[in-house]
Amino acid sequence: MTCDHLPITLNLYDFITRPLYTAGCHFLFGSNFPCAETFEDFRLVDQKISEPETPSLPFFVSGRTRARERLCSHFGAYIQPWWDSNGSNGLLGISDLMRQFLQAMKESKISKADATALNILVAFGFHSNTWYTIFWLMVQLIHDDGLMEKIKSEINLNNPQLVDPDDNSREGLYPILNSVIEETLRWGSRIGTMRRAEKDTGLTQNGKFIPVRKGEYVIANVRALHFDEQKYPDPEIFKFDRYITSTPGESIPSKPLAWGGGKHGVSFLEFFFSTPSSC
Repeated sequence: MTCDHLPITLNLYDFITRPLYTAGCHFLFGSNFPCAETFEDFRLVDQKISEPETPSLPFFVSGRTRARERLCSHFGAYIQPWWDSNGSNGLLGISDLMRQFLQAMKESKISKADATALNILVAFGFHSNTWYTIFWLMVQLIHDDGLMEKIKSEINLNNPQLVDPDDNSREGLYPILNSVIEETLRWGSRIGTMRRAEKDTGLTQNGKFIPVRKGEYVIANVRALHFDEQKYPDPEIFKFDRYITSTPGESIPSKPLAWGGGKHGVSFLEFFFSTPSSC
C-alpha cells in the first residue's frame, strides 16, 4: 500500500481484526459498546485459544487471566444498567439477537456474572470465526494476481445495488465470488460441529460398532470431511472455481459445512447449560 506516494507495510491480521471488531461489536451490542477498551484484551485471549496446545476448555487456561478479567469487567459494566432495570435502560442500538439472548437469560434466572461470561462467548464465536475466514480470503486474493480482477469484473458487469437480503432474484449473478467464499470456508475452516443424539444410535468404523446413547454429544471433525479426496479432488489446493460448472449436468462438490449443517444442531444455551455425557 502507499500513503503520500510512499510505500507502507501493514500486518494483514492487524489490518483485518481491528475494524471488524469495532463494526461487529457495534452491530451486536450497540453503538456505546467500549470497543477501544476491549479490543487488545479480546485479541490476546483469542490468540491463546488458537494455540495448538490449548486444552478443550480454552477460556479457563492460564496465560491471559488478567485480559479475561478485564473483558468480564467491561462486558459486565456494559450490561448492568439493562440488567438492573429489567430491560428498561441502557444498550442503545443493541441487535435484536443479543436483546433476545439477554432476555432469555434473565427469564431463566441466570446470574449477571454468568450472563456476562456467555456474552463474551458469543462475541468470541462471532469475531474469531469472522477474522479467520476473512484473513484467508484476503490471503488468496493477494496471492492470486488475477483473481481480484475476475471478481471486480463480475461485480461491475452485474451492476450491484443494495437490495433486500431476502430477495433471491439476484442469486447466481456472482458465481466466482460465491465460489471463492465457499472454497475459503472449505479450505481454511477450523471449526468443528457438535450434535446431540435424539435417540440411541451408533456409528460403524472399520467394522467396529460404536454406540451413541440418547443425549450424548458427538463432535464431528469437519476439517477432515473438507479434505476428503473423494469429495474434493486435490483438497490441499485452493481452487477458486471449485464450485463453478459450465457444463450442463456436471456435478459440483458439496458445499462446505464450516458453520455446521442439519436441523438438529445443538443450541447455544443448551450446549453451555447441559452436562454432556462422554462418548
